[in-house]
Amino acid sequence: MQYERQPPASMLRLVWSVLGLTILLAACSPAPSGTSGKGTTPPGATGSVEAGPTAASPTPGGSSTTSPRASSSASPGSTSGGGDGREASKQIVLRMEQGGGLVPMGSAATQLPQFTLYRDGTVIYRGGRDDPVAAGPNAPLAPLRVATMNEEQIEALVRFALGPGRLHDARPRYENMTVADAPTTVFSIDAGGVTKSVSIYGLGINDERSPERAELAGFADLARILGDFEKQVQQGNATDAGSYEPDRYRAVLMESAPGDRDVAEWPWEGMTLDDFRDTGGGVRTAVLTRRQAAESYPEGAGGHTGIVVRGPDGNRYTVALRPLLPDEES
Repeated sequence: MQYERQPPASMLRLVWSVLGLTILLAACSPAPSGTSGKGTTPPGATGSVEAGPTAASPTPGGSSTTSPRASSSASPGSTSGGGDGREASKQIVLRMEQGGGLVPMGSAATQLPQFTLYRDGTVIYRGGRDDPVAAGPNAPLAPLRVATMNEEQIEALVRFALGPGRLHDARPRYENMTVADAPTTVFSIDAGGVTKSVSIYGLGINDERSPERAELAGFADLARILGDFEKQVQQGNATDAGSYEPDRYRAVLMESAPGDRDVAEWPWEGMTLDDFRDTGGGVRTAVLTRRQAAESYPEGAGGHTGIVVRGPDGNRYTVALRPLLPDEES
C-alpha cells in the first residue's frame, strides 16, 4: 500500500489561550528535535527522493532503493540508543502537533502531538475524535493509541515526509496572511540526514492562492496521513499495539470564577497547593502518577479538562489532565 496524495482540506478550529498557560506549556515542552533550516541530502538518495507533487509514493513494507536513516548513530528501527545517549524509545524520528489560536478554555492545557514516531519503531497517536467542543465540559478526550513500525515501514514514511511531504527543503516557518486565528501545524523530523522543525500557520486554508501552494499541498498531505494514522494501521502500514497507558500526567490548575458548574471536592489525598508549581497568571502545574490522575478522573487516559474542584484554600480551580509522552519530563 502506498502513501498517496489527497485533496486539500480546511483545518480551521476555534482557539483560546492564556498568557500564563502559554508560558507553562513553553516551559514544559521539550525542545524541538533539531535545528531549523535545510537539511542535507538523505544518504544514498542520489536524487531519488524528490521534493515535489510528482515524487513517487513509498510502499511501506516493500524493498527500498534509498535508506533515509536517522541522523544519529542508530537507525530509525534500532532498539539501541542514538548518538545523544538517550533511549531509542525517547528519541523522536517524526512528530506532528497542531494547535494555537482560539480554542475553548482549557484546551491548550491538554494539547499534545497528534503523532509521534520514536526511533525504536513505537508510534503514539490520537485515536478517534478529539474535539473538546463536541465532547463538552468534563468529557474525557479521545485516548491515545500505540502502534509499532518495522524499519522498512519507518523508511517508507520518512521517505514520504522528506519527498512528497516536502520537509526536506522546507524552511523553518510559513505564514498565511489571508486568515486570522488559525491553528499552527508543526512538524519535527530527525531522519534521513535532516534534523529540523517546520511551522506552518493556517495550513489548508486558501492554500491554492499561495505562491508556495506546492509546498503547502505536500505539508497538507503529510498532515492528513499523520493526523489519521489509524487508517494507516488498518491498511497494514503499522501494527496496532493497543491503548497508550501513560505512567505520568501533567495536571494543570486554573483559577476558576464562581459559576453554576458543579464543584467537586479536592481529589488528591496528601497533596496541597504547594505541591503544584505556580507558573503565574493563575495557573499551577504538577506531575501526577497514574494513580493520582485516576483520583481526579478515572477515565482520563487520553486527558480531560473542565473538572472544577474546590482547593484546600477554599477557592475554585478548573483541572486539566494531559498524559505525558515518553520523551516528556513535565
